[in-house]
Amino acid sequence: MCTRHAPPSPPQVAKVVAPKKAKLAEAEASYQEVMVGLTAKQAELQSLLDKLASMEAELKGQQRKKEQLESDIELCSVKLERAGKLIGGLGGEKARWEETARELAKAQVGKAGRVLAQPGGANHVLSNEIDILVALVEHVGQ
Repeated sequence: MCTRHAPPSPPQVAKVVAPKKAKLAEAEASYQEVMVGLTAKQAELQSLLDKLASMEAELKGQQRKKEQLESDIELCSVKLERAGKLIGGLGGEKARWEETARELAKAQVGKAGRVLAQPGGANHVLSNEIDILVALVEHVGQ
């Protein structure tokens, strides 16, 4: 035997559905509020991500600049070391040239006497050596 139930009447349906519709409307309103908050938070997150990307790009630029400065420091140190060696070497050259000049000056005095002894040697005597020559002539004359 098959029993069929009679369909509920519209007032009964309305009585059951009305609270569900009210809860649905409340849930949808709550959902909309949450979505508005979510959208705001997503925009804030995107803003922070953009700022982070900008800061990372600046950091990379500063790191490249730091590496360039470190390279420049190393190159400058090498140049300073080479310059120190060059100056030290030139200081030794100065002493060597001064010694050579003294030796040549001593040798020049001896040559002046030899030049006088040669015929026509007076032509080669320099004017600043006249005093030396006079002394030599007086010495030879004695």
